[in-house]
Amino acid sequence: MHKRILTDLGTFLHKAIPDTELTVQKYADAKFEYLVRFPQFHRGLKGSSKQCDGFFFQSYCLKVKEMDDEELTFNQLQESLYRVETGNYEYRLVLRCRQLARVKFSKLRADVSVKLDLLDQKHVQDILCQLQRLIAAICRYNDEAATEIRELVGLFPVEMDLKEDVFQYKQNPFQRFNSEERDDHDDDGEPVARVPKNWSSRPRADDTDQNIIDLN
Repeated sequence: MHKRILTDLGTFLHKAIPDTELTVQKYADAKFEYLVRFPQFHRGLKGSSKQCDGFFFQSYCLKVKEMDDEELTFNQLQESLYRVETGNYEYRLVLRCRQLARVKFSKLRADVSVKLDLLDQKHVQDILCQLQRLIAAICRYNDEAATEIRELVGLFPVEMDLKEDVFQYKQNPFQRFNSEERDDHDDDGEPVARVPKNWSSRPRADDTDQNIIDLN
């Protein structure tokens, strides 16, 4: 049972959630591309502060509005615009890119909304289902344990025939150890060298004979 619960939770944690995170990341990239930026080449002018060539980023929507305003200004001045006279290819390209970016952005936004709803539903359902399984497993275990215990009711208490002095000891080993430890110290608590019982202070006869010096 626990393996099944861990497997289901592992699927939710390691597959459902990472897949939703990946979709959200793709949606954020598409939104950034549609509303924030697209690469445009910028050529520096001589005598200006920006003399180097490079790319800068601008929104498709802002770029279309900028080009519309530029065309309107030239119309008010009754002057011809070079890109308009040459077919307005750049304007049509930006419109096409904005349209593709908007389609991609709308699709991913719908996907994110659906996946978030599914993830929320799966989270609620899975947690509820796993808790129900866990509670059922605990109840089943308690019932089985209660059944086993009921079968052992007649086993206890256990009667044993013991002698009356089985728990009576002649001498406490700890008390003996403490008495010997106290004998090794004097009244002031200083250690005292113990003398073996079979040792005598009188010199032996063999030692006396060996120590005699012949003065003659």
